[in-house]
Amino acid sequence: MISYVTSSDNVSQAFALYLERLCQALRSLGVDAAPSGRNDVMIADRKVSGNAFRQLPGRSIVHGTLLYDTDFDALSRAITPSKEKIESKGVKSVRQRVVNLRDVLPKSSGIQSVEQLQDYIIRYFKTDSYQLSLQECKRVEEIERTYLDEDFLRGSNRSYSRTISGKIPDVGEIQVCISLRDNLITGVSLGGDFFLKSDAASPDNLLSSLL
Repeated sequence: MISYVTSSDNVSQAFALYLERLCQALRSLGVDAAPSGRNDVMIADRKVSGNAFRQLPGRSIVHGTLLYDTDFDALSRAITPSKEKIESKGVKSVRQRVVNLRDVLPKSSGIQSVEQLQDYIIRYFKTDSYQLSLQECKRVEEIERTYLDEDFLRGSNRSYSRTISGKIPDVGEIQVCISLRDNLITGVSLGGDFFLKSDAASPDNLLSSLL
Protein backbone atom coordinates (compact mmCIF):
# COMPACT_ATOMS: atom_id res chain seq x y z
CA MET A 1 0.00 0.00 0.00
CA ILE A 2 1.22 3.50 -0.83
CA SER A 3 -0.05 6.82 0.54
CA TYR A 4 1.14 9.97 -1.20
CA VAL A 5 0.46 13.05 0.91
CA THR A 6 0.75 16.46 -0.74
CA SER A 7 0.00 20.04 0.25
CA SER A 8 -1.76 20.58 -3.08
CA ASP A 9 -5.57 20.60 -3.06
CA ASN A 10 -5.68 20.27 -6.84
CA VAL A 11 -6.81 16.65 -7.04
CA SER A 12 -6.27 16.14 -10.76
CA GLN A 13 -2.78 17.58 -10.58
CA ALA A 14 -1.81 15.56 -7.49
CA PHE A 15 -3.21 12.37 -9.00
CA ALA A 16 -1.43 12.83 -12.31
CA LEU A 17 1.88 13.63 -10.59
CA TYR A 18 1.59 10.61 -8.30
CA LEU A 19 0.78 8.18 -11.12
CA GLU A 20 3.60 9.47 -13.30
CA ARG A 21 6.13 9.29 -10.45
CA LEU A 22 5.07 5.76 -9.58
CA CYS A 23 5.46 4.74 -13.23
CA GLN A 24 8.87 6.43 -13.36
CA ALA A 25 9.95 4.52 -10.24
CA LEU A 26 8.90 1.22 -11.79
CA ARG A 27 10.48 2.07 -15.14
CA SER A 28 13.75 2.85 -13.35
CA LEU A 29 13.65 -0.76 -12.14
CA GLY A 30 13.33 -2.02 -15.71
CA VAL A 31 9.54 -2.48 -15.88
CA ASP A 32 7.56 -0.85 -18.69
CA ALA A 33 4.82 0.69 -16.52
CA ALA A 34 2.31 3.28 -17.74
CA PRO A 35 -0.73 5.06 -16.26
CA SER A 36 -4.09 3.94 -17.60
CA GLY A 37 -7.53 5.48 -17.31
CA ARG A 38 -8.34 7.41 -14.17
CA ASN A 39 -6.41 5.53 -11.54
CA ASP A 40 -4.54 2.42 -12.74
CA VAL A 41 -0.93 1.59 -13.49
CA MET A 42 -0.50 -1.08 -16.13
CA ILE A 43 2.34 -3.32 -17.26
CA ALA A 44 1.45 -4.24 -20.83
CA ASP A 45 -2.27 -5.05 -20.59
CA ARG A 46 -2.31 -6.09 -16.94
CA LYS A 47 -2.89 -4.02 -13.81
CA VAL A 48 -0.22 -3.73 -11.13
CA SER A 49 -1.63 -0.77 -9.18
CA GLY A 50 -5.03 0.76 -8.46
CA ASN A 51 -5.47 4.09 -6.69
CA ALA A 52 -7.97 6.49 -5.13
CA PHE A 53 -7.81 9.85 -3.40
CA ARG A 54 -9.05 11.84 -0.44
CA GLN A 55 -9.25 15.63 -0.77
CA LEU A 56 -9.05 17.84 2.31
CA PRO A 57 -8.69 21.63 2.61
CA GLY A 58 -5.19 22.53 1.50
CA ARG A 59 -4.01 18.97 0.90
CA SER A 60 -4.71 15.70 -0.88
CA ILE A 61 -3.91 12.08 -0.16
CA VAL A 62 -3.53 9.67 -3.06
CA HIS A 63 -3.64 6.09 -1.83
CA GLY A 64 -3.16 2.88 -3.73
CA THR A 65 -2.05 -0.70 -3.98
CA LEU A 66 1.04 -2.13 -5.63
CA LEU A 67 1.00 -5.86 -6.34
CA TYR A 68 4.32 -7.54 -5.60
CA ASP A 69 3.68 -11.17 -4.60
CA THR A 70 -0.09 -11.34 -4.24
CA ASP A 71 -2.02 -14.61 -3.96
CA PHE A 72 -4.40 -14.16 -6.90
CA ASP A 73 -6.74 -16.93 -5.72
CA ALA A 74 -7.19 -15.04 -2.43
CA LEU A 75 -7.53 -11.78 -4.36
CA SER A 76 -10.31 -13.21 -6.51
CA ARG A 77 -12.17 -14.44 -3.41
CA ALA A 78 -11.75 -11.12 -1.59
CA ILE A 79 -13.07 -8.81 -4.30
CA THR A 80 -16.18 -9.40 -6.37
CA PRO A 81 -16.46 -6.77 -9.11
CA SER A 82 -19.69 -6.78 -11.04
CA LYS A 83 -20.11 -8.54 -14.36
CA GLU A 84 -20.52 -5.11 -16.03
CA LYS A 85 -17.16 -3.91 -14.73
CA ILE A 86 -15.31 -7.05 -15.80
CA GLU A 87 -16.93 -7.03 -19.24
CA SER A 88 -16.06 -3.37 -19.75
CA LYS A 89 -12.40 -4.35 -19.47
CA GLY A 90 -12.80 -7.15 -22.02
CA VAL A 91 -11.61 -9.87 -19.63
CA LYS A 92 -13.21 -12.93 -18.09
CA SER A 93 -11.89 -12.64 -14.54
CA VAL A 94 -9.94 -10.51 -12.07
CA ARG A 95 -7.01 -12.90 -12.31
CA GLN A 96 -6.60 -12.34 -16.04
CA ARG A 97 -6.24 -8.62 -15.52
CA VAL A 98 -3.52 -8.37 -12.86
CA VAL A 99 0.20 -9.07 -12.62
CA ASN A 100 2.74 -9.38 -9.79
CA LEU A 101 5.85 -7.21 -9.92
CA ARG A 102 7.88 -10.14 -8.66
CA ASP A 103 7.14 -11.98 -11.92
CA VAL A 104 8.24 -9.15 -14.22
CA LEU A 105 11.10 -7.40 -12.39
CA PRO A 106 14.44 -8.12 -14.08
CA LYS A 107 17.24 -9.52 -11.91
CA SER A 108 19.22 -6.35 -12.62
CA SER A 109 16.67 -4.39 -10.53
CA GLY A 110 18.20 -5.79 -7.35
CA ILE A 111 14.72 -6.12 -5.80
CA GLN A 112 14.28 -9.54 -4.20
CA SER A 113 11.70 -8.86 -1.50
CA VAL A 114 8.72 -6.64 -0.79
CA GLU A 115 10.75 -4.90 1.93
CA GLN A 116 13.40 -3.90 -0.63
CA LEU A 117 10.65 -2.61 -2.93
CA GLN A 118 9.16 -0.56 -0.08
CA ASP A 119 12.52 1.02 0.71
CA TYR A 120 13.10 1.84 -2.95
CA ILE A 121 9.67 3.44 -3.45
CA ILE A 122 10.05 5.52 -0.28
CA ARG A 123 13.46 6.80 -1.36
CA TYR A 124 12.13 7.60 -4.83
CA PHE A 125 9.13 9.58 -3.59
CA LYS A 126 10.37 11.19 -0.38
CA THR A 127 11.09 14.90 -0.46
CA ASP A 128 10.80 15.56 3.28
CA SER A 129 10.29 13.76 6.60
CA TYR A 130 7.94 14.37 9.52
CA GLN A 131 8.06 12.67 12.92
CA LEU A 132 4.65 12.01 14.47
CA SER A 133 4.25 13.07 18.09
CA LEU A 134 2.99 10.67 20.76
CA GLN A 135 -0.36 12.47 20.74
CA GLU A 136 -0.61 12.15 16.96
CA CYS A 137 0.22 8.43 17.14
CA LYS A 138 -2.58 7.93 19.67
CA ARG A 139 -4.98 9.74 17.35
CA VAL A 140 -3.91 7.50 14.47
CA GLU A 141 -4.61 4.44 16.66
CA GLU A 142 -8.08 5.81 17.50
CA ILE A 143 -8.87 6.21 13.79
CA GLU A 144 -7.47 2.73 13.09
CA ARG A 145 -9.92 1.15 15.55
CA THR A 146 -12.87 2.52 13.58
CA TYR A 147 -11.65 0.61 10.51
CA LEU A 148 -11.34 -2.61 12.50
CA ASP A 149 -14.95 -2.37 13.67
CA GLU A 150 -17.10 -5.25 12.45
CA ASP A 151 -19.78 -2.92 11.10
CA PHE A 152 -17.21 -1.11 8.98
CA LEU A 153 -15.62 -4.32 7.68
CA ARG A 154 -18.92 -5.91 6.73
CA GLY A 155 -20.79 -2.73 5.89
CA SER A 156 -23.15 -1.07 8.36
CA ASN A 157 -26.12 -1.60 6.01
CA ARG A 158 -26.32 -5.33 5.42
CA SER A 159 -30.00 -5.87 4.88
CA TYR A 160 -30.44 -4.75 1.26
CA SER A 161 -32.73 -7.08 -0.61
CA ARG A 162 -31.92 -5.88 -4.10
CA THR A 163 -28.84 -4.39 -5.74
CA ILE A 164 -28.89 -2.96 -9.26
CA SER A 165 -25.67 -1.87 -10.92
CA GLY A 166 -24.62 -0.25 -14.17
CA LYS A 167 -21.69 1.62 -15.66
CA ILE A 168 -21.64 5.30 -16.68
CA PRO A 169 -18.92 6.07 -19.28
CA ASP A 170 -16.04 8.19 -17.91
CA VAL A 171 -17.56 8.06 -14.42
CA GLY A 172 -17.50 4.48 -13.19
CA GLU A 173 -19.82 1.85 -11.79
CA ILE A 174 -23.01 2.94 -10.01
CA GLN A 175 -24.84 0.65 -7.58
CA VAL A 176 -28.35 1.22 -6.27
CA CYS A 177 -29.05 -0.82 -3.13
CA ILE A 178 -32.70 -1.11 -2.13
CA SER A 179 -34.23 -2.44 1.10
CA LEU A 180 -37.74 -3.81 0.88
CA ARG A 181 -40.26 -4.81 3.53
CA ASP A 182 -43.76 -5.97 2.60
CA ASN A 183 -43.16 -4.70 -0.94
CA LEU A 184 -42.39 -1.20 0.36
CA ILE A 185 -39.03 0.51 -0.03
CA THR A 186 -37.57 1.11 3.43
CA GLY A 187 -34.15 2.35 2.34
CA VAL A 188 -32.10 3.31 -0.71
CA SER A 189 -28.34 3.76 -0.93
CA LEU A 190 -26.14 4.77 -3.88
CA GLY A 191 -22.53 3.64 -4.19
CA GLY A 192 -19.89 2.70 -6.73
CA ASP A 193 -16.26 3.09 -7.72
CA PHE A 194 -16.53 6.73 -8.81
CA PHE A 195 -14.39 9.43 -7.20
CA LEU A 196 -15.78 12.15 -4.94
CA LYS A 197 -14.11 15.53 -4.51
CA SER A 198 -16.00 16.14 -1.27
CA ASP A 199 -18.52 14.44 1.00
CA ALA A 200 -21.03 17.13 0.04
CA ALA A 201 -20.92 15.81 -3.55
CA SER A 202 -21.84 12.28 -2.49
CA PRO A 203 -24.85 11.12 -4.55
CA ASP A 204 -25.88 8.94 -1.61
CA ASN A 205 -26.00 11.95 0.73
CA LEU A 206 -27.81 14.06 -1.87
CA LEU A 207 -30.42 11.34 -2.48
CA SER A 208 -30.93 10.74 1.25
CA SER A 209 -31.52 14.45 1.86
CA LEU A 210 -34.14 14.54 -0.91
CA LEU A 211 -35.93 11.44 0.35
